[in-house]
Amino acid sequence: MGMIPIFRPFCLMLLCLAALTVQPAPNALAQCRLCSDSEKAKESKEKKPSKALHINITTALDFDRLALTGQSGGEVELDPYNGQRNFRGEVEGLGGMWLSGEAVITGEPGRGIRITLPAQVTLRAPGGGKAELMSMETTLPAAPQLDATGRLTFAFGGRLRVDGNASGHYRGRIRITANYE
Repeated sequence: MGMIPIFRPFCLMLLCLAALTVQPAPNALAQCRLCSDSEKAKESKEKKPSKALHINITTALDFDRLALTGQSGGEVELDPYNGQRNFRGEVEGLGGMWLSGEAVITGEPGRGIRITLPAQVTLRAPGGGKAELMSMETTLPAAPQLDATGRLTFAFGGRLRVDGNASGHYRGRIRITANYE
């Protein structure tokens, strides 16, 4: 007897939650015990950003429709650099339109920023199913900096792990934080 593949389509879309905290990085003068209070206050005022950071998610991360072909599940990786999906295990794409996420950060021109994404996000379906988004990856340079107009655009992707019991429309939130350096 041959095995009959199990075909359970499900659709996946991620919503992104952007969180902003504006914190200037600690500076050398703030740590100097010999500096006068007025010098510390002056240095702190000079480092304080004049413009708050804003994050706008222009494209939500979307793995589109997938099908499980067996009981053990599998993984789908969405590359933020080229937007391609790679499949491992018993999961296949059903066509459609999948998208890497894209964000635009605006703030004070020329300032360095620190951006963090979560290590893992749990996605849930209305029927109670769960999937895990992990290994988030971005197109950010090693030392991100806002350009002369105060903008920085980057793409993000990750690896989605689904198990053999997954079905439904999965959703989750990716918390992206940005701080001035």
